[in-house]
Amino acid sequence: MNELCYFIKRYLIYIIIFLMIIFNIVLIINKTSFYSDELIEKFTSLDGTNNNLGFDMMNQLKLVKPTDSFCESYMGSSNELNIACSSLTKNNCDITPCCVRSFHGNKCQAGNNSGPTFISKKTKFYHLGQCYDPTRGNSKC
Repeated sequence: MNELCYFIKRYLIYIIIFLMIIFNIVLIINKTSFYSDELIEKFTSLDGTNNNLGFDMMNQLKLVKPTDSFCESYMGSSNELNIACSSLTKNNCDITPCCVRSFHGNKCQAGNNSGPTFISKKTKFYHLGQCYDPTRGNSKC
């Protein structure tokens, strides 16, 4: 322990200078971000034409929702989608566009705003958290 105290006392000024340099480097990196607007706007393709990606393209890429990916992964496989929907919680079922929740029993299953895929009964159901009544032309409850 004495050696550590001796080291700190002897090299305190160097330690302070080192920490100040590190702090300034962090500030400089923060102010001059490597992903600046100019860098994205100046993106060019291999043939030299400006693709003008800008932030519009970046924002569109960020808008993909996990629920959309869930639905797309079962596209064309209704049986598998129905099984996957049945494993969702009530809250997750209510935010997934390819699943509906039964009005009675809260069972989640494949479907859309027209109703469940595999049940022909005209019963009320929830789609994206909204209640629909097929007996009234699928109007909201």
